[in-house]
Order: sequence, then structure tokens, then C-alpha cells
Amino acid sequence: MTYVISDLHGYRIEKLKELLEKTNFSEDDRLYILGDVIDRNGDGGIGVLQWLIKQPNAELIMGNHEAMLLACDFIFENVTDAFLEDFDEKKNRLLINYLFNGGGVTLRNLAKLDINARYDIVNYLHK
Repeated sequence: MTYVISDLHGYRIEKLKELLEKTNFSEDDRLYILGDVIDRNGDGGIGVLQWLIKQPNAELIMGNHEAMLLACDFIFENVTDAFLEDFDEKKNRLLINYLFNGGGVTLRNLAKLDINARYDIVNYLHK
């Protein structure tokens, strides 16, 4: 039997397993998830992704949320609780707006300065 589901958006793996159990899903069956496993709820879909990696009879067809995450794969090495606390949603919007308006060149050059020189500039601009 072939099963298809979509837009789980953080649905907990335990709930997905319960649902599959109710359908008598077995290794002879095939499951297709039509994208958007991640984001919005629960554990953000991490449990489902980890389960999918191990399932030979289940396949994720990438959705726009997975595509957006992959577009940011450069950040995977740096994702920590401390990093996320430093860059909350409001700060992210401000930074994106700044970068969109040409701020990247300034940030790259600020990065070449020691921290005291950076704060000298910030303090000067705050006057």
C-alpha cells in the first residue's frame, strides 16, 4: 500500500508513528511525505527527519520549508542556543534589512578591527 501525507510542520514523531500504526503501516508499504516536515510546531520536525533517514520505505519530497532551510545550510555549524539567543527574530529582520541595503561590506571591514575599535565606531555613531 502507498501512503501520502504532507505539511507536518513539526508534527511529533510519536504522533506520526501512532497514525501509521492505525493504518497497519508495514515495511511492505511505502510512505511519501510531500514536503514541509519542518518548522512551526513541536520539535520543528527534527524527530521526523531523523526517523525518515532510517526508513527505507519512506521518502520526503522536499517542500518550500526544507528548501529555505537548505538555502541557509551555511549556518548549521554555528547553530547553538547561545547563537539563537543573540539573533532573535527582531534582530534577524534588522540584520537582513541592513545586509539587503549594502551593509555587508561594512560588516566585513568591521570584522577586521579589534573589538575596542568596533565599539569606538559604534559609540561615535550613537552620539
